[in-house]
Amino acid sequence: SGRIEVENWDENQVRVDYIKRGPGKHPEVKIDISGDKLVVAAVYPKGAINFGSVDFNIKAPEDLEYLEAKSISGRININGLSETEQKLTTTSGSIITESSADLEISSVSGSLNFSSSGNRIDASTTSGRIEGILEKDPTAGKIDLGSVSGRIVLEVPDNLNADIDLHSVSGSVSSDLPVSVHETKRNTIKGVIGRGGTDLEISTVSGAIKIVQ
Repeated sequence: SGRIEVENWDENQVRVDYIKRGPGKHPEVKIDISGDKLVVAAVYPKGAINFGSVDFNIKAPEDLEYLEAKSISGRININGLSETEQKLTTTSGSIITESSADLEISSVSGSLNFSSSGNRIDASTTSGRIEGILEKDPTAGKIDLGSVSGRIVLEVPDNLNADIDLHSVSGSVSSDLPVSVHETKRNTIKGVIGRGGTDLEISTVSGAIKIVQ
């Protein structure tokens, strides 16, 4: 429980700072190194109640290959790790990643904001909006964005080539880029942008879907 902030720096090492917050007992912070893998965790006793939270501020090299961050209750902010594959998860809280390679990002209750140059992106939230940027055409990639309650806006490059499937149960669906339509009906667009190739699926139960330039 607590927020997680990770940013790049010029050193070829990882620095971990943390602050324990709130009254009462606090979880133990464990830092384990195994080979080229570093694990930082706040460890709560089984059945713990009335425990405080821990905020993490982590600095990592820009060429970090993989980052996984998970919080039960707290936001996650990632900055300056454009070459890093990222898996970011929180139960309650927003997630922002300024830039990433391949990306998996999810929240049960919270908004998602991302910018990615990866070929595979999976973003999902139960309650919250999704706003994302594709920094380049994800050649033969897979993009899957989904929300139960919240709008989804995806900014794409002019040269995007994708097979698209956009569907909202209750909300408008639109694309700034021209679409060769295979199927269109209320709140649904299926078709091809450019030459096709990347699988792009966006769905929401309650909220608008927009592909913008």
